[in-house]
Amino acid sequence: MGDTVPLGSGDSVDAFAVCHLDTGTEAGADTCYIKFAAVSPRAPADHVFGQLLDACETLAVQQGMRRVEAGVNLNRGLAYRSMLRRGFTAELYGVSMHRPDAPAYIYVVDDLR
Repeated sequence: MGDTVPLGSGDSVDAFAVCHLDTGTEAGADTCYIKFAAVSPRAPADHVFGQLLDACETLAVQQGMRRVEAGVNLNRGLAYRSMLRRGFTAELYGVSMHRPDAPAYIYVVDDLR
C-alpha cells in the first residue's frame, strides 16, 4: 500500500515522506504518490529536500513504479521551485488559505487532492 521514507542519522530525523504506491491507493497504477513530506527546520533545507525527493524516486524504482507525483502549495515557493528544477510538472492547481496572510511552511509537500 505504501511506505514511509525517513532521512537522518542516529536519533535525528531530518526529513520524512509518506508515499502511496500503485493500484488500490491514491497513487493509482504504476505511481508513487508522495502524500506528505517535510524537512526539519534545523536541517539544510534545500539540500535535504533534494535528498528526500531522491529517496522517494529510489523507492518508486525499487517498487517498479514508473511515475512519482506530489502535491505542493505554491506559497511554499522554495519547495515548488526545487521540484520544478527536478522535472516535476503541474497537473492540478489548488488553493490553501491562511489567515493572517503569512508564509506557510517552506519545505513541505502535502496532499491537495
